[in-house]
Amino acid sequence: MAGALFITILILFHTAVAVTAQEAALKMGADQFNFQHIDGKATRPITIWAYRPKEMTANAPVLLVMHGVQRDGERYRDEWRPYAEREKALLKAL
Repeated sequence: MAGALFITILILFHTAVAVTAQEAALKMGADQFNFQHIDGKATRPITIWAYRPKEMTANAPVLLVMHGVQRDGERYRDEWRPYAEREKALLKAL
């Protein structure tokens, strides 16, 4: 559990600047984008499944959800949508 939390925090700090420009281009509702993760000399895309509620403001909270063993971030995004709507928060599932 602590290891997963550490990795989540590391990803947040690692991707904070790179994802910001892509977040600005997110459409209202369900969307997705790829983040190019650079690991040494290799680059691999990481799909970020996002949901942007209609009433979201510029200083809205962000809900970050990590997928489970099946790596089904799209399903997690869809299941967490009601919480994002209620909190007027940007939802990211990876």
